[in-house]
Amino acid sequence: MAKNWWFKFDYKIWRTDSSLRRCSLETRGFWLECLCVMNEMDSHEVSGTLAELARLLGYESNEVMRCANELKQTKTADVTLGNGTVTLVSRRLKRELNVREQTRLRVQRSRSNADVTLQSKSKSKSNKKEEEKERPLSEQKKATRLPNDFIATEELLEWAKVKRPTIDPSLETEKFINYWTAKSGKDATKLDWNATWRNWILNAKESSNGTYYQQREQTAIIERNAINQLRDAVKEISGDDAHHSPRQLLGFSENGYNG
Repeated sequence: MAKNWWFKFDYKIWRTDSSLRRCSLETRGFWLECLCVMNEMDSHEVSGTLAELARLLGYESNEVMRCANELKQTKTADVTLGNGTVTLVSRRLKRELNVREQTRLRVQRSRSNADVTLQSKSKSKSNKKEEEKERPLSEQKKATRLPNDFIATEELLEWAKVKRPTIDPSLETEKFINYWTAKSGKDATKLDWNATWRNWILNAKESSNGTYYQQREQTAIIERNAINQLRDAVKEISGDDAHHSPRQLLGFSENGYNG
């Protein structure tokens, strides 16, 4: 049964093909009949004995032989004659069918790969769910409230110094603890409080007086310069001041400047 009831026919190529133009009108009609049969069989060739082709194409056996020879001589088609069999091949249809087959194989491989990927993802999700089910409840991580002993570790503080140099991490940590301690409801529980602290730092408002770390560094520089300038002078001071350190003479206590 025919797979296609029609096929593309480029009349411009048909009328301008130099090989076909050298053929007689009879041979052109014969070749068109051959193309119709090829498309009907979804093939790029038609083959058979002279008698079989004559019945198939509606020609006499001698006409089939004459037209086949003419197609071969003009190189309009690839024609093979031998052992009582005639085979006529359309080079254009052969190319088109090859392209169609390659496209079909690519689509098939693509769908196959997509199916494998989908099955793999589905299996992975299924296995993960099964693992979660099999895992004891005691081992499953649960959201908790902020621990009473929560502190910003050195690692967290170094991270904050790089990511947000314009804020005071100690002050923000105090705000963080106060906020989440007072918070109630299900939103007050988290799976990862370190991650929650990092988000808090990222969203904190910047200081209006330059970066926090720059302020600390400037204060330290001023203090060191003043101490260096008075280092020699302190040695000459007598009386009660002799036992005071340079920091105390300048008005600095252990907690900072007292002036």
